[in-house]
Amino acid sequence: MEELKRLFTSFIKEFLLYGLVVVFFVGWWLICMVYFTEIWGRLVIIGAVVIAIIYAHFDSKWQR
Repeated sequence: MEELKRLFTSFIKEFLLYGLVVVFFVGWWLICMVYFTEIWGRLVIIGAVVIAIIYAHFDSKWQR
């Protein structure tokens, strides 16, 4: 039961973290698309993808 509780809280923390990151990048993307040029919006998307790839790479290394 304790293990299940720990897994659930870990899942909630990661879900909130990823949710905040997604909201942050989507917000910046919308701001860039509306107030700046389209190229800035594309740069935000590319930056978000690069950060996600780097994080996934290091996250898999740390879990081993």
